[in-house]
Amino acid sequence: MALVKATHRYARISATKVRPLADLVRNQSVEDALDALRYLPNRGARLLEQVILSAQANAAEQAAHVGRLKITEAR
Repeated sequence: MALVKATHRYARISATKVRPLADLVRNQSVEDALDALRYLPNRGARLLEQVILSAQANAAEQAAHVGRLKITEAR
């Protein structure tokens, strides 16, 4: 399976606020991570959700199986 990468550049939020959310979604499937982030009130959750959706779109562009995606690295 190919590695799919997505980044959010120039995010105006501290790493201290986003790191617990990244720990939450790390090593989960994309669907589980999106479900977990969707119901959190944090602004960082919206930013991570955008990055995960972007990675999912990148995988679809590379003709990878989108249903089997797993988040291996989030920093």
